[in-house]
Amino acid sequence: MGWEIKFRAWDNVDNKMIYLGEDNDYVFEIASYGIRSVKVGENPFDYEVLEHLNYMQYTGITDDTGKDIFEGDIVKWVRRQYTDCGKTEIEEEQTFIGSVYWYETMWAIKSKGNGYLLMPYYLDNDDFVIVGNIYENPELSAGE
Repeated sequence: MGWEIKFRAWDNVDNKMIYLGEDNDYVFEIASYGIRSVKVGENPFDYEVLEHLNYMQYTGITDDTGKDIFEGDIVKWVRRQYTDCGKTEIEEEQTFIGSVYWYETMWAIKSKGNGYLLMPYYLDNDDFVIVGNIYENPELSAGE
């Protein structure tokens, strides 16, 4: 089972997040050399290749409100440990705020210097809510 492959980009010149499909002025191209973005003007021959963007990939995970979680998002994660396999009683609950990043073979959350892998078990049982991202809300990831 796979997930939709999509990207967003942080424009560090205009200080804004670009989501493909939300702004018709931008086109993302994926090729053997990587990703690049083109800003298109009113005339199709009037375009600018944007070399200064920071790209972030969609994780295939949505938060509890249905928003897509991308690399670089800052999430609040309530992690639960149950006393039994039936998940009827919570033994322990921990809350982390951290940024989402790719770690070797899977997505993870970095929080206060620690990394936590986003295992399928956690995704089914825990709460995840996007509270910002590393570019627009760097204060939320302070201390990582």
